Amino acid sequence: MQAIRIDTTINSALVALLPDLRKVEGQQVELIVLAPNDFDQITEPPIEKNLTFDQFLATRPVWPKDHPPVTLEDIL
Repeated sequence: MQAIRIDTTINSALVALLPDLRKVEGQQVELIVLAPNDFDQITEPPIEKNLTFDQFLATRPVWPKDHPPVTLEDIL
């Protein structure tokens, strides 16, 4: 295993991710992460997925049926 050392101040974003750090929020700390020896050798490329136009439209939220559509006059 190899150790990765990080000097940081514990803020609310870190506390949201790791609630056990709440006791040291606002304090300067050194975090030590133990990683496998082959951590540097991981070379998996990021997954990139191109969406078709229909797939993109399918990911859009559906307008609630109990609300009327917004018209240009409503915006102006």
